[in-house]
Amino acid sequence: MTETDIIMKRKPNLFLVGAAKSGTTAMDTYLARHPDVFMAVKEPHYFATDLLDASRPGRQWERYCRIFAPAEDQKVVGESSVFYLYSREAARNIRAFAPDAKILIHLRNPLEVIPSHHSQNIFEGNEPLEDLREALAAEEDRLQGKRLPDHVWQLVTCYRDFVKFHDQVKRFMDEFPREQIKINFFDDLKKDTRAVYQDTCRFLEIDPDFEAGFEVMNPNKKMRSKKAMDMFVRNPPPWLSAIAKAIMPLESRTALKAKIKEVNTAKPKRDPLPQDLREALKRELAEDVEKLSRLVDRDLMHWVS
Repeated sequence: MTETDIIMKRKPNLFLVGAAKSGTTAMDTYLARHPDVFMAVKEPHYFATDLLDASRPGRQWERYCRIFAPAEDQKVVGESSVFYLYSREAARNIRAFAPDAKILIHLRNPLEVIPSHHSQNIFEGNEPLEDLREALAAEEDRLQGKRLPDHVWQLVTCYRDFVKFHDQVKRFMDEFPREQIKINFFDDLKKDTRAVYQDTCRFLEIDPDFEAGFEVMNPNKKMRSKKAMDMFVRNPPPWLSAIAKAIMPLESRTALKAKIKEVNTAKPKRDPLPQDLREALKRELAEDVEKLSRLVDRDLMHWVS
């Protein structure tokens, strides 16, 4: 049986499409524990064709098929790719592939997403500008393809553009019937995780009373030592890689990198946005939030008030 045969047998019928830093990791984890749900390895981003390297589409398709191979007889087969929401092509591509699929969207106050996403970018080595003001000031150039970090998608470091959710959500509403789309809000998830999870289960037509466990996911993270992270995890020198490969199998090297990353990670409380920057961002994002409020039929203006 080929990978294509496998995916056609267990075709995904749920797509958790973002937004990033809005509780998607938590929901993916909670749903994956449900006996009626199979969630594939996170973030293949296969349908974000405007963001992917399209040089080897056949290989990408085979890889995408393979992540669903472990699915058995679960009612829901899903995947989570947080950049689908930002992609200008993903909604259309998903509908062409799975028109009856259900779409799960998570949204969060953009003034919380921006600093959270910036911190994550620094931690992952995707953002050389550690001062948020400088990173925001670089956005105009980055939207034109300038001052981009190496090997990083443009969208990842264009913070204002990243959180203008109206057009992103509308693309999915234009492609899918409203009854196939559910929008969860981070504030609700944080306030009553169980209630949001149960409501999501009802949307998916699975048992809402299954106990999934609701621990906190994805706390703010900061490197204790950038030098150690670069040396041992991100970009080890050739001599070190050669020694490691000679004495350790791949599984052991992967586990060691994970342990180094864990030890080198602190989880400090994130500093609040400076008041002047907060007020400036509120003014810049107010129009988009107002349009989003009308689109989703929920007053979100407290985000920018």
